[in-house]
Amino acid sequence: MKYLIGFVLLLTTTLVFGLEVKVHKMSAVSGMDRSFNLLTETIPDRMILDCQSFIQGLTVGEGQDEAFFFLDPQECEELYIRTNQSIKKRKNHCLELQSTIVSDYSCS
Repeated sequence: MKYLIGFVLLLTTTLVFGLEVKVHKMSAVSGMDRSFNLLTETIPDRMILDCQSFIQGLTVGEGQDEAFFFLDPQECEELYIRTNQSIKKRKNHCLELQSTIVSDYSCS
């Protein structure tokens, strides 16, 4: 429960202040070719980069606490490529989130 309350507060302050998320691992979602679980120490709930569905984007959290960042197909594919390249180089991939994905880059 304390994680849920913390996560809600985290998403609420994200809209005002922003949040840097460090993705350290990416794995395919079962049964999907272009959807990926992003693992991070910053956010305990699920993060999914979905480049396969009709509406593509980044999902953070679940249920009522879910936040969705829309991406067009090209943006989604480019984010996947940059994230994958960072992880292959054994680096984290940082995402700066506000009401949108402000930026993403390889980080330590």
